[in-house]
Amino acid sequence: RKLTGGMGVDAVGIFRPHAKDIEPAIRCARPGGSVVMVAYIDIGETLNLDQRFVQSMEVRLMGARGNTRQELSEVVRLVSKHQLRPLIAGQYPLEQVNQALDQLASGQVTGRIVLIPG
Repeated sequence: RKLTGGMGVDAVGIFRPHAKDIEPAIRCARPGGSVVMVAYIDIGETLNLDQRFVQSMEVRLMGARGNTRQELSEVVRLVSKHQLRPLIAGQYPLEQVNQALDQLASGQVTGRIVLIPG
C-alpha cells in the first residue's frame, strides 16, 4: 500500500500461496481489488482471515489451478519442437505420487515434477 500512496493495487498474484501469505496479500489490494492464488495452497493448513477487513474492502479472493487446454496444447507443441525447455525439478515413479505431491506442497519446488508410469 505504501508504494501506491495508500490506495492499494488492482490485483495481487500469489504464486506460492502459503496460508500465512494470503492475508498480507489481501491487505495490498485496493477496495474492490482481486487476489489470485496460483498453484497449490498449503495442504492441511487452515486459512485464518480478518473477515471484517475482507468484507469491508470488498476484495475478491480467487484460486487458479493452472492453464486452459489450449494453452497446455501450445506448451506441448513448443516443447516438442524444442522451442521451450521446461525446468524439471524432480522425477517420481507413479507409485510415489504422494511423495511428489508432498514435495509440491512444501513450496520448495522450482520447476515441474514429472510422474513416470510403471
